[in-house]
Amino acid sequence: MGAIKHIIDSGDMLTIAISGAFVVYLALLLALHGAAKKSGKGRAVWTAACFLPLLLSLIHIIVFVSGSAFIYVLPHYVSIYIPAVFAALLPLLGKKKMLFRAGGAVLIAAAVALNAFFAYSQKVANYSAQSLSDAYVSLCDYLEENYVLGEWKKADWGKLKSDGLALVREAEKTGDTEKYYEALSAIVNSFHDGHMGLGSYGTTVDYGIKKIMEFNDYGICLITLDSGETIVVNAFYGFRHGHAVPFRNDV
Repeated sequence: MGAIKHIIDSGDMLTIAISGAFVVYLALLLALHGAAKKSGKGRAVWTAACFLPLLLSLIHIIVFVSGSAFIYVLPHYVSIYIPAVFAALLPLLGKKKMLFRAGGAVLIAAAVALNAFFAYSQKVANYSAQSLSDAYVSLCDYLEENYVLGEWKKADWGKLKSDGLALVREAEKTGDTEKYYEALSAIVNSFHDGHMGLGSYGTTVDYGIKKIMEFNDYGICLITLDSGETIVVNAFYGFRHGHAVPFRNDV
């Protein structure tokens, strides 16, 4: 139950719902095949209906996936596209009743199994098709809506947005990518949350940007208790291969 609750709380429920609906639609197409093939018009309508999920998937890709981050965003929606492709394969299963039903059952079973495997779908926002300033505003709005500690940390979203936007607009005018990363780094670091950071997603970045993205060589994590007392909950003296190395107890 705990795992299911975690998926519901942190997953992209819209993606999970669409993928589930496509699997049900796939089963419905299989069930209606016998009635549809009795007339030429019925067969034509049924065949067209088989390609509807694929068409909707292409629209989904254009709206939610397109942009320079295409290759990194696409895998998050695999659970939607698999049953859509399987539905488009139904007309190719042949005219023999037993062969069609057996093939359709295999496709449905595979779609259910793969959807279960890809069920954990994290929320993904792709702003790579927008201008730098529009992408920055969209990012701030997304964090304001979804960052779980925003209220507890008393985040001033208006100030974060306006302060960073000045840097972003300057970077947009001059083409200074380093300034853009500086603005992104400022908003990420303002939360003092080790779970937030910048990633290059395998792209080549110059030395200046890498320095902005690197962790500090030392630091401490603080938390203020309800009593008003602030305590240290973790301390670091360096980073190795992206992993924090804690202070020894006897230091």
